[in-house]
Amino acid sequence: MRRSKFMTALIAVVMAASVLLVPGTAHADATDVSLIADFDNLSADRIARYTLKAKSESGVTDVQATLKKRVDRTWVEFGTLPFAHVDGTVNDGTWNAEYKTDIKNHPGVIGLDVVIKTADGGTLTKSTSIFNCYRSEIADLTTTPETVDYDNRGIVIRGRILIQKTREAGLEPAPDAVVWGSGGEVTARTAADGTFELAVPTPTTLVHVPGATWVCSATADAPEPETVVQWTEMTARIVTPQPVQAGTPVTVEGRLQRHAADGLRPVGDKWLWLDARVGGTPVYLADPVRTAADGTFRLEFAAEQAGLLILAWEGDTYLSQTQEAAGELTLAQAARITDLSFPGEPAPYGETMRATGRLLVDGSPVGGGRMQLEYAPREGWEFTVAASGRTAADGTFSLGVRATESGYWRVRHLDGADRTSAISDIVHVDVKYKMQLNGLSVKPAGTGGVVTAQGSLVRYADAPEPADRERIDVYFMPKGGSTWKHQGAVYTGADGKFNATFTATGDGYWTAASWEDSDHLGSNAPIVYADVSVSYASKITDFSATPKTVAAGGTITVRGRLTRLSGGGTAAPLPNKPIYLYSMRGVEWQEAAVVRTNSDGWFEKTFTAEESRYWTAWFWGDGDHARSNSSVVHVEVQ
Repeated sequence: MRRSKFMTALIAVVMAASVLLVPGTAHADATDVSLIADFDNLSADRIARYTLKAKSESGVTDVQATLKKRVDRTWVEFGTLPFAHVDGTVNDGTWNAEYKTDIKNHPGVIGLDVVIKTADGGTLTKSTSIFNCYRSEIADLTTTPETVDYDNRGIVIRGRILIQKTREAGLEPAPDAVVWGSGGEVTARTAADGTFELAVPTPTTLVHVPGATWVCSATADAPEPETVVQWTEMTARIVTPQPVQAGTPVTVEGRLQRHAADGLRPVGDKWLWLDARVGGTPVYLADPVRTAADGTFRLEFAAEQAGLLILAWEGDTYLSQTQEAAGELTLAQAARITDLSFPGEPAPYGETMRATGRLLVDGSPVGGGRMQLEYAPREGWEFTVAASGRTAADGTFSLGVRATESGYWRVRHLDGADRTSAISDIVHVDVKYKMQLNGLSVKPAGTGGVVTAQGSLVRYADAPEPADRERIDVYFMPKGGSTWKHQGAVYTGADGKFNATFTATGDGYWTAASWEDSDHLGSNAPIVYADVSVSYASKITDFSATPKTVAAGGTITVRGRLTRLSGGGTAAPLPNKPIYLYSMRGVEWQEAAVVRTNSDGWFEKTFTAEESRYWTAWFWGDGDHARSNSSVVHVEVQ
């Protein structure tokens, strides 16, 4: 539902209006002049207080003000107001004035023109204003009827206007207050109890109390009625005799009707933006059509291709959308464009895109025929000429244009009189930037089969440029294998370069790809081979020497587990590996024993307790595993 909108002003407790400079008889030397109005609409005394500050080299000699009110869009003077010098000097001081507002006789906008006289004989005028009104509120809004439709679009809005006179007082009715509806087109005045009634011609439910009266401005929304949408029917037919020459006008006549409560009714005297398509291709209609009183309409468009004509209307607030097949449009084309081709779909940006085909008349090739390559950036938009040329002796043509934007293309043949003789089908061509992955390298970057893959990506626009923030997918195939496995993705930086680490399981082949998307063509990097010596990380866990306290001559059990890590997966047990156990008293570690891990990676050794010592365990690694050591634990021997 569409609504009229009001420009509303919120009336603040303290209001300061903008100041205006009014020229005097002679320009005063007053500078840094400010005028502030301080007025509280909810104060019991309803006094407006004005403060003027000014500087003057010659000195301020007098400050007088004129009160005025807004009546029928003009200012009417009704009194004067003297200002008193209250602070500072006549060269740099402050002047005050008070005005006891009279809301009965002077409600609404109260203006003040302050004339400043200086010793040099000049005058300067400053102006400000206040809103002398009671704070208002719109209450008890109702809307009838509860439903509207095309035949019953009027509604009645009822409610009350309440006012608050002071901060301590409650709300009370506002009699004889003005109320607006439908963007100010409908007005009403409140009754003695503050009630009002607005008969609005359209379902716009915004209610407004205008300012500039004794009632301050207020705005509220009444409840919206439910809108019943009526179903519509459209009939249409092509009335131009067929077949028609390509490029000539085609006339269509139709009628729009609606299912009203009492039966089928015409949709009369209404502007319609219709959508027309021939063979699924949009037809350009420059203007809306207007229905007659009986719902009939008439439109014209240029015949450009054959096919089924379909008219559609999107509907509105009260009427549903509808469409109708108006019949098959046939073209009397002695000339035909055949074998149309646009190689390179999608077309690389900046490269020449060629439309090729053949022109035939009555089945025979035509040499020297005028051909135009035409382009439209969006479906349904007008076509413009992008390139032109003539057919060869065998009727073939080749029209080239630099590819810079995706869009719709067609070829037109013009006869000797500049009339359209044939139009091709419409072809959509995507234009995408070419991309190139350069300098892919994959190198070992430490133990555990970690490799670093790096390279750069270039985008070819009007000139080669770094392709920033583009995704690069990295793939690996082990030596002797036949399947590529995705290793992960990385994004290029602002310089188009990328750098990421991956875990390899051994020697093999690596490549990277930037895949085609809506704006770019895809690119694959050359395959590179990486010789990787895999050395898994190892770890001693669950290490302990128990008990923590033992009597001399007792036994101590040293225990732990050896695992290996492979590319972020779950740790795996490392069986049959030598574990060196060390003990220390004082500052020197001594080898206590060498044990081997079992099938689950566990190791264990029992010792006789002789004296208090520290214990630790080491795995010194091998060709496939990095070394590691356990934590240090202490056993107290008593």
